[in-house]
Amino acid sequence: MKLSMNQATCLEKSSLEKDLELCEKYGYDMIEPRTMDGIPNYLKNHTIDELAAWFKSHNVKPLAFNTLCFFNNRTPEDYQKVLQELRQMCEWGKAIGCKTVITVPTVALKKVTRQEIHASAVKCLKEMGAIAAE
Repeated sequence: MKLSMNQATCLEKSSLEKDLELCEKYGYDMIEPRTMDGIPNYLKNHTIDELAAWFKSHNVKPLAFNTLCFFNNRTPEDYQKVLQELRQMCEWGKAIGCKTVITVPTVALKKVTRQEIHASAVKCLKEMGAIAAE
């Protein structure tokens, strides 16, 4: 069994740098870096290559990117933004050795049925899977 930290458990109370330090200190094996804020904030003062070097020189490894949220049932313009976000995650993933993206579909729409949510999520995931496979 491996112990992993979901970076969302700390939200605004921490940073990727701090979470990595604490994970290493307390024996965690893996971390799920947040792509909404954790990595972008880290990249304000560092490069993705520095993050990759950190993972190579420490025991903690990236488990999955947390999270590609509300990817389905979007306008065509917003869906293109989701796909661009996914492409960014894939670039980061290649650099740091992270091959998994956690996804969260949009499910709380009042004018959409459960079947429509399922169909749109499956359609989007197939397209996103093709992008990630590259």
